[in-house]
Amino acid sequence: MHQSLQETIHRMALELQAVSAQSMQEAWWILQTITKRTMLQLLLDQNFALTDEEKEQLDEALYNRVEQEMPLQYILGQVPFCGMHILVEPPILIPRPETEEWVQWLIKKLAPYKDKKFSILDLGTGSGCIALALAKHCPLATVVGIDINQDAILLAEKNKASNNLSNVSFILSDLFSKVEGSFDIIVSNPPYLSFQEWKELESSVIDWEDARALAAGKTGLECYEKIINGVRAHLTSDRVMGDLPRIIFELGVSQVQAVTKMLADSGFGSIKVHQDMSHKDRWITAK
Repeated sequence: MHQSLQETIHRMALELQAVSAQSMQEAWWILQTITKRTMLQLLLDQNFALTDEEKEQLDEALYNRVEQEMPLQYILGQVPFCGMHILVEPPILIPRPETEEWVQWLIKKLAPYKDKKFSILDLGTGSGCIALALAKHCPLATVVGIDINQDAILLAEKNKASNNLSNVSFILSDLFSKVEGSFDIIVSNPPYLSFQEWKELESSVIDWEDARALAAGKTGLECYEKIINGVRAHLTSDRVMGDLPRIIFELGVSQVQAVTKMLADSGFGSIKVHQDMSHKDRWITAK
């Protein structure tokens, strides 16, 4: 039976209400993704009709979203991040707005150094979103992203190609194990949930996103410990970057004090905890 655009959107929104408070918005996003057309193009189409293939894709998307609670970002296949489109595939961690916030902050800090050559290491790069955003906005910088997951590296390479960037490379490595040389800045959004905190997340996260990218041991501090223990051997001397922080880590609220102490005990100074737009402690910087 042929359905008009209005009927199609209405039916989708009704189904999506089970999993989303913005079901109408999700319905439009999914339909635009499947038909590869903008909202305006769809609204202007007097003879709107889905092909058999599009109907199948739509049914599959609704099943995945409603019955399987697949995150919407995986269904759409990409997320916006710092002015780029980042491809996302399960189970690689979906870039979060909170991460985008501190990356934007860092990009602003790096603006005066745009014409200088310097190097950045991104530990636990996942989709590559952080490394790619920094590479895009600092075209003379050399950026390296590492991850322990081969699928993450493959996805990061896809994102490098789709965003047409050449000053970034990705390496399969367990933290510093395959990393050679020193870097002017080291950034990371490491797994920082305790196993207990991870177990309490929504099923849309637990069932779909890689636990290794989210949880680290009983306290959520394991990754920070490993990074801080190894980081000094991979930092250049302080001269190049002036007043800029040398280390930027995303934080979980429960890790703030412990990570601050770890950095101080390792001889780092100018340690500062920064809040996101929701006034939550979100990232830490040090020199």
